[in-house]
Amino acid sequence: MSTSYGRGMMNLLNGVDISRWDFDNFTKGMEGENYVAERLRGAGFKLVRNIYLTNEELGRPTEIDILAVSKKGAFCIEVKNVSGVIKGDFKSQYWSLSSATGVKMSILNPIVQNEIHVGALEESYKGYTYKNIVIYGKSLYNFYLED
Repeated sequence: MSTSYGRGMMNLLNGVDISRWDFDNFTKGMEGENYVAERLRGAGFKLVRNIYLTNEELGRPTEIDILAVSKKGAFCIEVKNVSGVIKGDFKSQYWSLSSATGVKMSILNPIVQNEIHVGALEESYKGYTYKNIVIYGKSLYNFYLED
């Protein structure tokens, strides 16, 4: 990708620099989000996807994968579509992921990540309550969550 294209896209996406994106992971992530969205629509939810809101705490935009609304409430949904072994606890900032291909990395705890999203929604749309939901889409995974 040329630098000028990356800068042009960055402007369209409000400062999000796509020149550093891993498009294989991006595609896999979108597949997971589409999979979850199809099932939520089938269950009668109204959806808004890929919402960019500025979070005061972060001082930068944060992306909400899916906001699902029904008679039972509003659900802020973070979708992950990774394969491998995930280790961590609910309060840690980062979890470890050993991918199915043998790659080991730290990932932001999606529960903590989505708490930031819920906070951004509550800052932007006061008076509503949003439930924090993390869904692992079509992935193959093993969790080792500690207390």
